[in-house]
Amino acid sequence: MISTTSRARFIASNCVLFILVALPAVFVSGSEWIGGDGNWFDQSNWDDGVPNMTTPAVVNSGVARFDQPATAGSDLQGLVVGGLPSTDGAFHTDGEVNGTATLTVYGLGEIGAASGTGLGIASEGEGRLILNGGDLISKSVIDPNSMVEVGGFSIAQASGTGTNTQFTARGEVQISNGSLLSEGEVLVGRSGGSGAEGSRTSHGSLSIMGGDLYARTRVAVGVSSGTGLTDGIANGFATITDGDLVVTPYGQGGFYSNSALSVGIAFGRGDFDASAYGELLVERGDIEAVWVEVGRAEGLSSSTARAHGRLTQRSGDLRMLMMTVGVRGLNGIEASGVFHLADGTVYGDSVGVGTEGTVILEIGAESPASGPSFDPSLPDHTPYGRLLADRVSIHGVLEARFTPNFTPQPGDSFHLIVTDSLTGDFDLQVTGLSPEEFAQLQIIQTPTLLRLHFPVPEPSTLVLVGLGATLLVVARRRSRRS
Repeated sequence: MISTTSRARFIASNCVLFILVALPAVFVSGSEWIGGDGNWFDQSNWDDGVPNMTTPAVVNSGVARFDQPATAGSDLQGLVVGGLPSTDGAFHTDGEVNGTATLTVYGLGEIGAASGTGLGIASEGEGRLILNGGDLISKSVIDPNSMVEVGGFSIAQASGTGTNTQFTARGEVQISNGSLLSEGEVLVGRSGGSGAEGSRTSHGSLSIMGGDLYARTRVAVGVSSGTGLTDGIANGFATITDGDLVVTPYGQGGFYSNSALSVGIAFGRGDFDASAYGELLVERGDIEAVWVEVGRAEGLSSSTARAHGRLTQRSGDLRMLMMTVGVRGLNGIEASGVFHLADGTVYGDSVGVGTEGTVILEIGAESPASGPSFDPSLPDHTPYGRLLADRVSIHGVLEARFTPNFTPQPGDSFHLIVTDSLTGDFDLQVTGLSPEEFAQLQIIQTPTLLRLHFPVPEPSTLVLVGLGATLLVVARRRSRRS
């Protein structure tokens, strides 16, 4: 779970004076890998020496391996794995970085990028970054031209311009027993750009096992946004197991940006056709961000947008100021958003679920003894998901899902929503109960509460039940004698 001390240390050490952004596919010269499958620290494997904090690393083929801490960086971009811009014909890159120690990148890191400009060109970028036993760290640097701070990681980003151009990016990051700590945005599957005709397609994947994801300003999984007469198709998938996801606000001296967690977002301008699919799973960990959005489709001018997002949290709490699920705005062709909480609590100011949104609160899920709602003083503890926010507005579906291995007992009561204001004409669906269990269920809804309750039978009811059982036994015995 999130440590207050480590969170405060991370925020304090990363408050500086410039706006933090992730730049779209800016390629700079650096030391390029030429060593096939070899050692990162062997100078002969690079065309301009081993990268360091002032020299970018470019790996567009082969596998660069390291077993001790490695560093790469520059004024703008510190690391490119599988990505070069194309200006003529077709171009394809495929590179991998594989390590068992910490990798620190100064500037922006691109893993799987496709971009370019021209007429009828095609570019494909594939990149993989695999770490086992080390952290992946982004240190921001200041662009001397714009005085904007640049940092973060982009995993599968397709962008560019031109006429009838095709850009496809595939990026994958796997971290085991380590964390991703970024002084900038973390984008997983992003498609954008401009131009006349053509497409930009991205497939991004991020997996963190046994570590945290800390980022500043934004974490986005499956985002399509752009302009021009082009198509943007973004696919992003991310999984965090036994770790927290924290997106910190950024700023100092009176200016603070929001921090956002975005899953499955499509937004277009001009004639851009935006399609996005994002899926994020947090297994045994907390989530913290100012704004959480799942499944939003909208656009301006003549653009169109389609978005599908899913956020699943198996065991952990979510803290935010505002959360939106399933929003289809102007020029939104289709949208769906699903938030699934198995064991934990959502805390914040506002939860808004649109007509295209679904919230699933699970009841009776198998949860580790260290789960967020575990109370050792309660021997019959039942893990379940719930919303504790100042305002809750639901216009889509709210599903209370009882798990197959859980049997509610008389006296069980589940406070699914506790709020100052519960509004919305939502569709409440209670699933997983047998007909007999459902017949015993009481649904209690007020302007501030939604509670599922299984009452204890009154003594008179118990007498009737016992009498009925006795008569049934007597009848069966008489039937046997006859």
